[in-house]
Amino acid sequence: SRGALRAPLREAVTFCESFHLQVTSIPGQGLRVTGEEHLLRLAATELFEMHFHTMELEQADENYAKWVECDSKERQDIRHTFLAVLRESPFALLDMSTQRIARYLVLARNRCRAGMGIHLPHAWVREVHTSPLYEVADRIYTALAQQFDDFRMDDEEVCFLAILLMIGLSPSYHPA
Repeated sequence: SRGALRAPLREAVTFCESFHLQVTSIPGQGLRVTGEEHLLRLAATELFEMHFHTMELEQADENYAKWVECDSKERQDIRHTFLAVLRESPFALLDMSTQRIARYLVLARNRCRAGMGIHLPHAWVREVHTSPLYEVADRIYTALAQQFDDFRMDDEEVCFLAILLMIGLSPSYHPA
């Protein structure tokens, strides 16, 4: 019934709005979520994280499924490639962050494959370029591009991965 859907829909709208996304109701079609690409990806990554172990991809909405689609072997190989590069760097991330970033990498590849690239403010890009994590992010994408299709990313994509790496740094990490 409509009444049974009110609370879950309110939760879905609140979830989307917490990422500064706009939710529009389209009669006969459902809800449409719009916003800046990097915010859409953060929300989708979080949603993917929450449902990764509890939902089969066949149970997902087809639009959501195409963004997170990746077979388990490829997902594992992507994560191992990412972690191999990370281990060679002086940085330490929380395990929870590495799991989330590995899932983000699948989402980023699928979104870029569909022509949905990230556009960041120039000031952010300039700032991120000064971070040693930019180099790590670039090495991650280079290693992934050598092993898998569609991982050649532009500068803004590399910058956003560097930002995610910064967010995921372990509190016990102390730069020299």
